[in-house]
Amino acid sequence: MINIFNDLNLISPELYLILGSMFVLLTVSFCKTQQHKAAIFLCFITASFALIILFFQAFNFFHEENATREVIFNSMLSVDRYSIFSRILILASGIVIILMMYAKATFQKEKDFEVPILALLSIAGMMLMVGCTSLISLYVSMEIMSLPLYILAASKRDDSISTEAGMKYFILGSLSSCLYLFGASLIYGFTGQLSFDGIFQAVDNRIDPALLFGIIFIITSFCFKISAVPFHMWTPDVYQGSPTIVTSFFATAPKVASFTLFGRLLFDPFFGAANQWQQIVIFIALASMLIGSLGAIVQKNFKRLLAYSSIGHMGFALSGFASGEESGISSALIYLGIYVTMTLTIFACILMLRRDGEEVENIYELNGLATNHPYMAFAIAVIMFSMAGVPPLAGFFAKFVVLQALVANSLYITAVIFVIASIIAAYYYLNVIKIMYFEGNAVALDKPFSIILTSIAAVGVVINLIYFIFPTSLFDIARSTVELFIRIV
Repeated sequence: MINIFNDLNLISPELYLILGSMFVLLTVSFCKTQQHKAAIFLCFITASFALIILFFQAFNFFHEENATREVIFNSMLSVDRYSIFSRILILASGIVIILMMYAKATFQKEKDFEVPILALLSIAGMMLMVGCTSLISLYVSMEIMSLPLYILAASKRDDSISTEAGMKYFILGSLSSCLYLFGASLIYGFTGQLSFDGIFQAVDNRIDPALLFGIIFIITSFCFKISAVPFHMWTPDVYQGSPTIVTSFFATAPKVASFTLFGRLLFDPFFGAANQWQQIVIFIALASMLIGSLGAIVQKNFKRLLAYSSIGHMGFALSGFASGEESGISSALIYLGIYVTMTLTIFACILMLRRDGEEVENIYELNGLATNHPYMAFAIAVIMFSMAGVPPLAGFFAKFVVLQALVANSLYITAVIFVIASIIAAYYYLNVIKIMYFEGNAVALDKPFSIILTSIAAVGVVINLIYFIFPTSLFDIARSTVELFIRIV
């Protein structure tokens, strides 16, 4: 029997986000001035309160030795350490993005107060998605996440490039949903089950071609969501065409939601078919690492460069899943957390790169940045070094733990290609540093810089610089996170 009050309590952060966003929409509609700032401020308060609620849940689940997996709404959703970790990462990154929206509104007049509200609704869908334990609830929550994202991609309505980006994202996102539905129908036809537990018991190492095709279609769908090769083609255009603040949102929260749910699918309902999907995941990871690294070399637009960089990073993180072991999954979560930190920091810096009121997106326009803006150049350099995996920065430890998991599970070829792709990627990261410090005449940026953006960038740089002091702390959290839901434990 459903304990409705307990179930509602466990998803109270998501309910609060949805109801709060509706309240913000109605409230801001009556404001005659400063609608955009009012909407951002109210969305920030709403998201912050939801995060506090979530921290109380995390305290209960992570500090109880006998904490169990709470399955709610007739096996539609679950709340466990894995979903709480993902929800905190999603919501925390969303709050930082909302702060960045407010900072942007201080130097650029915005009239579209719907943007932060749509972001809040999408975050609610993401948080529901990572806790799904049914093919039906997964599809519904995935659409709650995706529909606001399609609108956000084209939110710059007077820009043809933004409109094109929104259209591409909508078409390919719709294709992704169709692939998921087709794969889910094949799996239901083979197993007769919709819940993850039922699918796991029905599979039990019995592989049928229809089941395998269903798994492949669902993997393909999520490869679109995380922009993994060969389903990455939308990423550079959408990153470049969308407003920068929206691009920073795309690069963080949706990636976390899709990636962590991808892990739940692989190691919960589909673990019995691990011998089949492992080779597919290895191929996707290797292709993403190489294509992402090679594709970024020729890019001149900073956001397109980061788009290919994100493709490569998803490949590096997927390598952890490819190991099929607990250590690999933990390493992938560590990589994801550090990737989000690096991405938020670099986008905070990009938002401050303005000259004559226009955003500076061409990396060659950063020539001589270190002369006039040494602190800005230093912040970008630290993140570039960290993304390249230079020790002792956080990015090095992110790659090291994944590489360690690959070697421990005898995936030596994957480990070698992992290292080669990292070396290739280092070229374009170091090229940005070379342009800032050793090339051209210095041209000053617009001042003053936003205090909010400066603070976000400073915190991100400090985290990347001092992470080596406590590298095992995040690993302990990640390992504790996967203990209760991974089938192999």
